[in-house]
Amino acid sequence: MKAFPMLVLAAAVPLFLSGCGAPTSIATNTYPDVPNGHAEGINLFSAEPIAVWDHGRTILAIVTVGSGSCPPVPTAISAKDASTIALTFVRSPNSPCSADLGPTTHEFKIPEGIDVDGEVTVELLFDFETDQTYTLTVQ
Repeated sequence: MKAFPMLVLAAAVPLFLSGCGAPTSIATNTYPDVPNGHAEGINLFSAEPIAVWDHGRTILAIVTVGSGSCPPVPTAISAKDASTIALTFVRSPNSPCSADLGPTTHEFKIPEGIDVDGEVTVELLFDFETDQTYTLTVQ
């Protein structure tokens, strides 16, 4: 009879912990650098992100600037309409963060319904304690 409470506890603990885990990135690829041919678009002093097409306009690349060991984590992407992508990043769960400053590229599949042949805007939200938003035109 004592095995039943232990069985319930064994089943409940993973469910409880999965709700408290680190955010899961929705990026298809993340790497510490800038896509080829776009280094001139990065300003380490302003730390503003950029949005670029990569791989023949089949991939959306967002380049963020910050600590190399604590890049923000993309958690949501959607098409608001044919020319607007909404993308949300949350704070990295890594700690402590390194004091370096550099670019990190996050690559995404383009949301269905986006017209990559027209001008596309990315509404970027950094969902941190003080939300920061950027409206970027994909280059």
